[in-house]
Amino acid sequence: MILTLLKGWFTEDKTPEQIMLEYSQTAKVELLEVLISQYSDPLYRFLVCQCDAELAADVSQLTWIKVIEKRHLYRQQGQFKYWLFKMARCLLIDELRKQKDHIEFDDAKNSVVQKNCPQEKSRQLGLFIAQLPFLQKEALCLQQAGFSISEISEICQTNGETIKTRLRYARAQLKESWVNENE
Repeated sequence: MILTLLKGWFTEDKTPEQIMLEYSQTAKVELLEVLISQYSDPLYRFLVCQCDAELAADVSQLTWIKVIEKRHLYRQQGQFKYWLFKMARCLLIDELRKQKDHIEFDDAKNSVVQKNCPQEKSRQLGLFIAQLPFLQKEALCLQQAGFSISEISEICQTNGETIKTRLRYARAQLKESWVNENE
């Protein structure tokens, strides 16, 4: 309770960018805790959308470690969220490259499904998303995390039209998978 009140005192009316800039200059743990409490869940959701829960948790932790290690490189030129997610994306790609030969996907056809159950529909959608090609899945997850097309294109280091195409193909493939599964 007291810690929550203290966090509020340190960050009163400050944007995440200002908090990170101050953290980069002072290395105050309280400031980092505020950022972690604000962005750890969205970061994890972004990562778990693209890989399994264990890898997402590992990459999430690695990302926060990199924030600590690279805090001196932070420049308040854009959104902190953009900087954080871009770093997480690079770390995820590195981890996926390391594990390339060990990636396994769950076979959705092997489980008995109750098609009227909302949790089951959510699980099915998650499986369909997991089966998307990485670049389509990445664009879709970034869009779900609240990034605009231009921000996604900067994070992915490609042009906006390519991102729009990836999103269109991802949606089409999800729709096709959903229709085929629920016929």
